[in-house]
Amino acid sequence: MIDGNRILTNAHVVSNGRLIVVEKENDPKEYIGRVEFIGSDCDLAVVKVQDSNFYKGTAPVHFGGLPTVQSLVDVFGYPIGGSRLSVTHGIVSRVDFQNYTYSGVDQHLAVQIDAAINPGNSGGPVLQDGKVVGVAFQGYTGDVAQNTGYMIPTPVIQRFLKDISTGRYNRYVDLSISYFKLLNTAEYMRGHHTLVNWLLGPEANRFTEMMKPLGSEISFAELDKRLREDPEYRPVLLAEAMRRSGKTALARYAARGKQYLVQIRPLPEGGLVMQNLMYADEVRPFSEVGVEPAEVKDQELALAQQIIQQISTDEFKPEKYEDDVRKRIQEQIQRKVEGQEIQVDEPAKPQTQIIDLMEALKASLAAKGLAAAKDTGGDGADERKPAKRAAREPKAEKKASSRK
Repeated sequence: MIDGNRILTNAHVVSNGRLIVVEKENDPKEYIGRVEFIGSDCDLAVVKVQDSNFYKGTAPVHFGGLPTVQSLVDVFGYPIGGSRLSVTHGIVSRVDFQNYTYSGVDQHLAVQIDAAINPGNSGGPVLQDGKVVGVAFQGYTGDVAQNTGYMIPTPVIQRFLKDISTGRYNRYVDLSISYFKLLNTAEYMRGHHTLVNWLLGPEANRFTEMMKPLGSEISFAELDKRLREDPEYRPVLLAEAMRRSGKTALARYAARGKQYLVQIRPLPEGGLVMQNLMYADEVRPFSEVGVEPAEVKDQELALAQQIIQQISTDEFKPEKYEDDVRKRIQEQIQRKVEGQEIQVDEPAKPQTQIIDLMEALKASLAAKGLAAAKDTGGDGADERKPAKRAAREPKAEKKASSRK
C-alpha cells in the first residue's frame, strides 16, 4: 500500500477483472477494490478500496532508490497461492532494459534478481533496507532459466505515479522509426527518372578548375601554382592582380553534388567575390515562354509609368528587406521554446479577381499606400471623366421616361 490509501500492483493482475477482491493479512474479510489507473505499457496499476475499515492498522510504504548489482533484496508475495505471506531473498544480478512481457512490445528499465518469482508473486513488493525498490512482475520458467526473475524498479514506478497525478494516464511516448538509404533521382528524359547512389566524391566543396580570365588568353596555370605554394598569399595576390588588370575570372566549383560555373571578380576594397552563373542548357529561350502579344493602351501605360515614378528610389538599402518566411519560422520556434502552442494562421481568402489592367494598377497603388496623382498633364482630365458620366445618368433616365 502506498500513500493516498492506494494499492500498487501489476496491470496484468487486475486487467480484464470483473470483480477485484482485496484481502489483508490476519483479516478474514474480503474487500471490494476498484481499479483507478492501469498502465499496460509499464505493467502497473493502482487499486483503491472504498471501505475505510480496510486501512485501519496499516501504513503506506516508502520508496527507495535503484538497487546496485550484487546487493540483497527481499521479495514478498503469495507464490502458487496460499494464505500466508511468503518472503524470499535474492541478489541483484543485472540492471538493464528488458521487454515487458505483458504488453509484448514495450521495453523499459528492469532489475534482474535470482530470487524465485512464481505466479502469485506478481504485484508484490521488493524491499531493501525497509524500503520498496521494485514490484515483482515476471520471470522465466524452469525450461528457459533457473532462478531468474525481474522486478519493475522505482524509476519506472515514480514515472507512472507522476503521470497519473494529473487524473489520467498518458502512457509512454511511442516513437516508431524506419530508415532507408537516401538515393538521388536523375532525370535522363523529360518525365523519366533513374536512381543513382553516387555523389560527387573528392571534388565536393572545392574548386575543380581555375579557368582563364575573361577577355584574355593568358593562362592561370603559373599564377595558380604560385597560389597553391603559398595559401596565405593567395587572396591578396589574386585580388590585386585581377583588380589592376581589370579582368574577372571563370571557374568551376563543386558543391552539393553539382558542379557550378562561377565568376570571380575583385572588390575595390580588397578581396574576391564569387557569383554563380548558368550553363547554356540551363537558360531557357524567351521564345519558349509562350507569352501572347498584347496591345498596350496609352492610358494604362501612363498609369504604369506613374506608379513606377512614385515608388522608385535612387538608393538601395538592403537592411530594409528581411526574409519574412524565416522570420515567421523563428517566431514559431521561440513560441515552442517558451512552452506555447504553435499558431498557424489561416490563409487570407482570395479577393475577387481583377481582370482590368487599369484596376489592377490602381489596386497596386492602394496596396503601397499611394494614390494616383490627380494631375496627369495639368488638365485633370482623368478626375473629371467619372463626374461627367455620373452627371449624364439622370438625363438618360429622363429620356427613357419620356419614351414610355
